[in-house]
This record gives sequence, structure tokens and C-alpha cells, in this order.
Amino acid sequence: MPISEGEFRGLSNKVVEVDERSKSNTKRIDELCNDMKDIKADQKALMVMAQGIEAISKDVKYIQSDITEVKDTQKESTQEIKKTQKAITDRVDALEKAPLEAVNNRTKFVLEKGAIIVLGGVIGYLLNAIFPTISW
Repeated sequence: MPISEGEFRGLSNKVVEVDERSKSNTKRIDELCNDMKDIKADQKALMVMAQGIEAISKDVKYIQSDITEVKDTQKESTQEIKKTQKAITDRVDALEKAPLEAVNNRTKFVLEKGAIIVLGGVIGYLLNAIFPTISW
């Protein structure tokens, strides 16, 4: 069966249309491939950033742990310093009071002995006044 000239032209036009559509589709596919390459590059960059952020997160956790450790050590040191300071303050207070207590003890001793002597003298005087005939 031979093809008529009109059918040939119709088929020829369809082939041209299909060829143009094929070229257009090829161009679109190429653009999509380029877009996919860009997307893959961006995806790789995002993966690298995510890994960097993960590493930073781990470092921050270690830093937080170190800070907590430093704070605990500082609290312990502060408590030890306060205990030492209290002990030193108590010792200084005791040393400051020691001479005063010694003076107070001596004064008390002298006053007691003086009172005994005076009281003995008064008693002796009274006995002498009551019993003048007895020689003491």
C-alpha cells in the first residue's frame, strides 16, 4: 500500500513535531539534571553542616560538664576556706583573750588574798578589842 502525498506530508509534519518535542524534552531533562546536581551539592553541604553542628553540640556538652566540675570544686574550696578561716579566727580570738584572762586571774588572786588579809586584820583587831587582856 502506497502512501499518498498528503499522508506523507502529515506523517512528515508529525515526525517534525515529535523531533521538536524530543529536543524540547531533552533540554528540559538536561536542566533537571543540572538542578539535581545543584540539589545534591546543597545536600552534601547540609550534611557537612549537620555533622559540624553535632560536633559543636558534643563540645558544648563537654564544656557544660567541665563547668559543673569547676563549680563543684569551687564550692568545696570555698567551704574549706571558710572552715580554715573560722579556725584561724577562733585561734586569734583565743590568743587575744589569753593575756586578758591572765591579768584577770592575777587581779582576782590579788583581790582574794587582799580581802583575806584585810578580813584577818579586822578579825584580829576585833578580837584584840574584845579580849584586850589576851596577848596574841
